[in-house]
Amino acid sequence: MVEHSESEVKSAGGDALDSAAMRIAFVVQRYGVEVNGGAELHCRQLAERVAARDDVQQVKVLTTCARDHSTWANHYAPGTSTLEGIEVERFRVLTERRPVLQSLFGPLTRHGPLRRAFEPPWFLAQGPLAPGLLAGLRQQRRDFDVFVFFTYLYFPTVFGLPIVAERSLFVPTAHDEPALRLELALRAFRRTRAIAFNTQEERELVASRIDLDRVRSEIVGCGVELDPPTVSPERRERPYLLYLGRVESAKGVPELLAGFRAFRREHADRWFETSMGRRQGREVELVLAGRIGDLQPDGDPAIHWPGFVSDQRRSALLAGCEAVVIPGKLDSLSLSLLEAWALGVPTVSSADCPVKRGHTQRSGAGLLFGPELSFSDALEALLADPEARARSVDAGVAYVRAQYSWPVVTERFMRLARVVATG
Repeated sequence: MVEHSESEVKSAGGDALDSAAMRIAFVVQRYGVEVNGGAELHCRQLAERVAARDDVQQVKVLTTCARDHSTWANHYAPGTSTLEGIEVERFRVLTERRPVLQSLFGPLTRHGPLRRAFEPPWFLAQGPLAPGLLAGLRQQRRDFDVFVFFTYLYFPTVFGLPIVAERSLFVPTAHDEPALRLELALRAFRRTRAIAFNTQEERELVASRIDLDRVRSEIVGCGVELDPPTVSPERRERPYLLYLGRVESAKGVPELLAGFRAFRREHADRWFETSMGRRQGREVELVLAGRIGDLQPDGDPAIHWPGFVSDQRRSALLAGCEAVVIPGKLDSLSLSLLEAWALGVPTVSSADCPVKRGHTQRSGAGLLFGPELSFSDALEALLADPEARARSVDAGVAYVRAQYSWPVVTERFMRLARVVATG
């Protein structure tokens, strides 16, 4: 690709870079096929699709050696490798996550006259602490037209984005939590050239913290496969509900377990039309597919804990389930909700999550549980009315096709990347 100075680009009105193939670097805290976090999966899927475009010359990923977000322990080898045709450069994490320090500094960042002085140590404890990645950004700041930073919450973005702010595109994946009030976090929103939001709810949340009129932003979203590879549904002895994601308290899994058990108690002898024919409520089971965090199996034979599963088994589980259940209250996108709808699978999700509530209300798909309707009653309503369930499925497919198909999302992203590249 021909190198263009900033003055040349501005004097030409950006036409030179508009017609040239871009070089794009993605910066993310973890990256790999074994990494199943929502933002990290979003980054990998987007990077792979952008790399396949004719108007992109080079894609590279700058990340750490960590696989597990709960520890940041080095898992992958440092240095450069290739994954699905994309160059990946990994940098070592100096220390593992320090939850004790986070719990110490956290309250100090929210109270008192010196609260801003405690923000840097809080983010250092939050991690992943990889100063080599910052050095890599300094060394390569002229090698790429756009640096795409994923997730506002971690060290690589908080301390890395300012290094290449003039060429940065920010995908914050923000939701309402104390860290979004910290000045160091908000600095990234203010200094970036452009922000790619996942949903209108995420944009409104950030707009309540900073003046978005001063930075270019668009609702870009994350793509969902409309025609996934054909897989045989996973056959189990009984109909099952499916949870996808990290199995931990922060994702609302304890509430899901309580709601599921309440359903089996309250509707044990109720007959439902399932994909396996008429079955009783006591026969419905729950599968928790995702890396197991701070929760462990308690011996309930109706609840299955396969842990992290391959992409192929994940697709098979999706194809065979009665519904996807999504209890978390904090989300910037809710990829599992959109993936379920794309496959024609109904959902039961938390009404306390603004993003899930927004998707559900705009689409007319899925059911919400919360203060007005318990999880047990929402699931009963879903299984008791096959016609309403079919209408919900049709609405979900149409919504994803119009708003979150990969061609639509990739074009939105590339338009915003060109804005950054052309100054």
